[in-house]
Amino acid sequence: MLRTTAENSESASTSKGRRRNYSVLDDVNLLKEVIQFLPMCKPYKERSGLWKKIQANLKDRFSVQSMQDRYKLLMEKFEKEDMNSLKRYKQYEQLYM
Repeated sequence: MLRTTAENSESASTSKGRRRNYSVLDDVNLLKEVIQFLPMCKPYKERSGLWKKIQANLKDRFSVQSMQDRYKLLMEKFEKEDMNSLKRYKQYEQLYM
């Protein structure tokens, strides 16, 4: 679940070198672009070009490295929460089914 508190708003450098926090809207827009281009599913040599397209579509608000790091962090958080949810469901099944 995405949180709108400061803990979800993490600092990142922009393409111009300034620091900027990711908002929930920035996260959503980043994920939409990643879904559109799927850079992680492409051959290694094509990935940097796709990340640059994503950066351009997001108006150069963040550096490519920052976007890659943020995407990785969001996926790690999702997987962790998904696993916790699955564990709770299995415990529920064992108790009540």
